[in-house]
Amino acid sequence: MRRVESTARTALVLPLVATLAACASLGAPRPAPDYATSLDEADAALTLGRTDLAVSALERAAQADPTRKDPWLRLAALHAQAERPGAAAQAAEEVLRRDPADADARALLLNSSLRLATATLERARREKWAAAPRADLDRLVHAVRATVGTDALVPEAVREELATLRARAEKAPKCTPPKDAKPAGDPFRALGADEPAPEKGEKKDK
Repeated sequence: MRRVESTARTALVLPLVATLAACASLGAPRPAPDYATSLDEADAALTLGRTDLAVSALERAAQADPTRKDPWLRLAALHAQAERPGAAAQAAEEVLRRDPADADARALLLNSSLRLATATLERARREKWAAAPRADLDRLVHAVRATVGTDALVPEAVREELATLRARAEKAPKCTPPKDAKPAGDPFRALGADEPAPEKGEKKDK
């Protein structure tokens, strides 16, 4: 029943979104809609493939009801899909301000922050920026290791090679002496060397 109602609302809002797109291109002002209408406009815009209008509608929904986290969560997801990690991280932070236990927002914030840090470091290397403070880099490495494990700091190719070598070592036959094996004799005799002279005061066995 809810799906039917949502589909009906979307069908009613689609012409409105088309009109809003035309007004936006002409720069015509429009009154701010309420929370529910803004969400419907966002759904309709996504149906039309207009992510830009969906983002604007979700931002209006967030302004219409600042206590709600849903618009910010959807904004974080849209920005992440559009490869805008900075905007995605900011939207995820807004979600966590309203619900610190939201698992989706935590994941979006973590992934977006890592992407932003990676992109920044790559740009700094490419454009030869000044070296980052060693203390900050150490904290970053420590945080990554503590969060996702040491393997995350090792390139995937190296991890695969190590895993292959480990598997080969486990399958390799182990050399174990037979149970009835006797201890080896004097190594000097085996090499044909003279027997070591007895120490002073020690009698030689006959």
